[in-house]
Amino acid sequence: MYNNTYSVDSRLIGERVQIRVEDLFSNHRFRMAWDWLRRHREARCSKEHLKILQLAARDSEIRVDNALRVLIDQDQPISFEAIEEMISGQGCMIPPTDITIDEVDLCSYDALLSVQEGAYAK
Repeated sequence: MYNNTYSVDSRLIGERVQIRVEDLFSNHRFRMAWDWLRRHREARCSKEHLKILQLAARDSEIRVDNALRVLIDQDQPISFEAIEEMISGQGCMIPPTDITIDEVDLCSYDALLSVQEGAYAK
């Protein structure tokens, strides 16, 4: 990829290996971060993205993903330092979208349970 050298299983040394860029990202936000870094920090893109991935592996992929969500939603620059600050609790995190679940009327389930045994056996 981009004529870079990568570590591979020893049986693949000297072989041509085809990869899909999509396979390198755990979800769409990590891909969006990569695209942003390629556009804005081309010279440091790979190194910066690897630092972000290492932080996700070391700390929490979910917390890094949440930090990326905040940065992307607020159209803020994406950087290892910004993400690290956010997940360390020093930055302001926006809570996940509130979800409201209506109360379920369980009477309909009671009606199913009150059906006489053998009512369907014919």
